Amino acid sequence: MCLADNVCIAFIFKGLVQGVGFRFIAKETAAKYRMAGKVRNLPDGTVEVIACGDKNKIDAFLSDIRAKFKYNITDINRTECSDNVIGEKFFIDF
Repeated sequence: MCLADNVCIAFIFKGLVQGVGFRFIAKETAAKYRMAGKVRNLPDGTVEVIACGDKNKIDAFLSDIRAKFKYNITDINRTECSDNVIGEKFFIDF
């Protein structure tokens, strides 16, 4: 569970983001920033990331993901979310 001073953000990544290692890179990048959350493919071809942690670390995570997949991502939707089911680790939800 996230600490009270942390935030939880839901991202939807659009573009060619499935079948390119996106989930695995997202997990590695989240570990780098010690964030909780999850990443999963959605049936419409997008990828959902729930990221919970320090706002600055989430921003750095997003910056890294954008840089690594700059030719794949066409749009990103970002909304605040509840962190009540995330836990303390970042995982790939299959």
